[in-house]
Amino acid sequence: MAENVTVKQTTGLQQAAVFCVALDESVDVNDVARLAIVVRYCDNDRIYEELCCLIPLGGTVKGVDIITAFVNYFENQNININKIFCFTTDAAPAMVGKNKGFVKLLQDHIGRQVLSFHCIIHQESLCAKMSSLCLNYVMETVIKIVNVIVSRSSLIHRQFKSFLQEMESAYTDLPLYSNVCLPSRGNVSNRFVSSLDAIKMFLDEKEHFPELNDDDCLCKLMFLADITKHLNDLNLGLQAQGQTVLELFEHRKGFVSKLDIFCRDITTNTYKYFPNIKAHSTRFTVNRDELQKYLETPKGEFAKRGQDFQIHGPIFSYLIKPDFTDLTTTHLTYLFSSGWMLTIVKCNTSNSSHQSYGQQNL
Repeated sequence: MAENVTVKQTTGLQQAAVFCVALDESVDVNDVARLAIVVRYCDNDRIYEELCCLIPLGGTVKGVDIITAFVNYFENQNININKIFCFTTDAAPAMVGKNKGFVKLLQDHIGRQVLSFHCIIHQESLCAKMSSLCLNYVMETVIKIVNVIVSRSSLIHRQFKSFLQEMESAYTDLPLYSNVCLPSRGNVSNRFVSSLDAIKMFLDEKEHFPELNDDDCLCKLMFLADITKHLNDLNLGLQAQGQTVLELFEHRKGFVSKLDIFCRDITTNTYKYFPNIKAHSTRFTVNRDELQKYLETPKGEFAKRGQDFQIHGPIFSYLIKPDFTDLTTTHLTYLFSSGWMLTIVKCNTSNSSHQSYGQQNL
């Protein structure tokens, strides 16, 4: 069965007019660097997005090592890499270095430019990480307390779970924080805030944490839980399967617009989109200016890191409204001069029917 799947995928890539590639290099638990290659291609009016291979990289992990492994794999499978229309990477120096990065080396190998994108999900995670830097000490306190309760002693952990049951809490436990899992920060902080009263009562007899009684620290914790919840919703929306770059770009633009709404929400003391802050404001004073300052960071990060999608905006506009797009723009001129036949297909996964939206000789 595995061999059949591989043969079917290889045949599909050999017959496809064009295909896109996403690459990511990471180190596994055995300290072995591995290159993951994901391809998207159209076969018999159906779009496939599949893991193509997972290649171990020995020694160094430079752009030349990645391009060598990449080219060797496709040549061994007799797949023409000149059909690559665009590819997505994590924007690491080995991938996008100006002179010796994978992108530059691949373009030199095939003799033309290829559309290159920085993974939009990776960009979102970087924006979330940078946005939380000013609140890092709050998150570190949360992680510290969670570790004391959950991982320091199995006895304390059992006692805490029994305590939650006695208090008829909405949750029966606390999750451990994982730096690898992107939504973990939001999940841990939100569960912690929901169980805050129980945590305070439980720790009164175990260990003293003055931060749990600090009004300023608690306000920042409430804000952190609210904003990471919004960032988690965006992350889950971006991870949904079967989406095109157009849909991903719309998710991102929608969230950037929401940030302005969030700022007005805080300015007017409404806190419609910050339920934890709203509950906190009924008992304590909320520093609106400080919260607005925290919101300026993600706004700046999203504006700075979305440049590659902004630059290629005319291409997206052409795919959506070809009759209303100026075909003389630089990037569309490149597409027409490349000679590709671009077929836009919408795949209805619910009933497996397929509707061709159009075909343009480029």
